[in-house]
Amino acid sequence: MTLQLEPRPYGPDSTPEEREALRARVQLLRDDIVLIRDVPVGTKFSLGVMADEIKRLTAGRPRIKILVDIADAHPPDAEYREALFSFHELEPRLAVTAIYIGHSRVLLAITKFALAIFRRHMRADAFLDRDEALRYLEHAD
Repeated sequence: MTLQLEPRPYGPDSTPEEREALRARVQLLRDDIVLIRDVPVGTKFSLGVMADEIKRLTAGRPRIKILVDIADAHPPDAEYREALFSFHELEPRLAVTAIYIGHSRVLLAITKFALAIFRRHMRADAFLDRDEALRYLEHAD
């Protein structure tokens, strides 16, 4: 059984079990679609652990699509936002990203605003409905 992560920041002092729990938040849904269930309190470290797991799961695939589930995540701080956007620049195989927000229309508006600013760097959109986010990825080239 995977350790349940607490709603706190995780860093380099994380235990092996906590690191495994971070990796377990990344799953291959389909050959080219990866699900990331974001942690409640994201850090540059936790994103790095999950990014390494994405690379491991998708090794050898020419393109990948990512569904980021932030329904249970706290709003990211500036360092985490910067790490999120720099990941898109560092992963050239990333074709498109869908962000599942959950039911918060306020968070949806904030996320769409942030994506509009960074759209020139990445192809992404945000959704209240997880199935709609998956359909977006399935139909993206």
